[in-house]
Amino acid sequence: MCQKNAHSNTAEKPLNHADGASANPDDRITIAPHTPTLDKSVLESCSTERAFLIEVCESFLTDVHHRSQALQQALTQNNTQAMIETAHALKSLSSCVGAMRLFHICQIIESTARTGNEIKKSSVSSQVKTECEQIQVAIQNYQNAA
Repeated sequence: MCQKNAHSNTAEKPLNHADGASANPDDRITIAPHTPTLDKSVLESCSTERAFLIEVCESFLTDVHHRSQALQQALTQNNTQAMIETAHALKSLSSCVGAMRLFHICQIIESTARTGNEIKKSSVSSQVKTECEQIQVAIQNYQNAA
């Protein structure tokens, strides 16, 4: 079983998280600069078998693509319930493989939507897309490493 990172799903105004992630309704989500795109130690806590980890990575890349598209659609349509559900699912998926920056972005989206705070959809949607591209590169590099 993959190790899960325990983080609070509650938020207060303004949204500031002890882990260094924060959101402002008029701004992009801010992630602490030391937060890795891919924390290999989290991924490798799932198993010591490289072939299995490669399979986990491939499955993650497929799932993250579909879920990030669903999240972007929820943001575009201003569908709060879909934002909450999709951000939560993407957050959990990211946590399992160590996609920590994406995890924090989704955590903020979920928290913000749950509290009813406004999300600047265009910048957040762009940020989700960019982070998904970055995690894809990081995972491909991990897969190709000897």
